[in-house]
Amino acid sequence: MVSDLSDDDLIEFCILQIKDIEIGSPIISDEDYDFIFLHELAKRLPNHPFFKKVEAENEGFSEEKIKLPQKMLSTDKAYSWEEDK
Repeated sequence: MVSDLSDDDLIEFCILQIKDIEIGSPIISDEDYDFIFLHELAKRLPNHPFFKKVEAENEGFSEEKIKLPQKMLSTDKAYSWEEDK
């Protein structure tokens, strides 16, 4: 269990998971990583430098814009269910 890991082991695991994601072979699912491991690390060490580091985007990301089949709304401008009626 994640609670059995020391702080150092938890940080090391999170760093390894990021590296494995970058090469396309993650150890665990993104959901488990975000909601179990990162959540636990943030709970234990909320000011750890790990949270301040911005990961580089992989080669697969592009600045090219993709034409979507319908207009996407900004989350700041999105409707609530009540407004849409």
